[in-house]
Amino acid sequence: MAYDGIYRIIASRSLAVGTSGAVVASTASVSGQTRAVQLMYTGPVASTAGIRFNIGEVGATVVNSTTSPLLFPNVPAMYLVSPGQQIAALSNDASAVGNLTIVELGR
Repeated sequence: MAYDGIYRIIASRSLAVGTSGAVVASTASVSGQTRAVQLMYTGPVASTAGIRFNIGEVGATVVNSTTSPLLFPNVPAMYLVSPGQQIAALSNDASAVGNLTIVELGR
């Protein structure tokens, strides 16, 4: 029986995200059991609110302030990952900071 969309929680963490002119914040590698992550940004709601993020290999995860994927505030989203990858994030707003909640999920 397939259980698509049903995962078990492996770990959860919070990543403080700086303003768009700040240094990119990144996590440690996801665990070897992690197959997906649920991301949710909590921060102020404004027309420019949200974060730019990227998921990739350690040391090669670059976040671009205009072309990286945009995650809006208070909207959870799930993404597939490979074990050992990391998540990096940067605020889309020049004055807003917030937190990115990362929930690691496995089968």
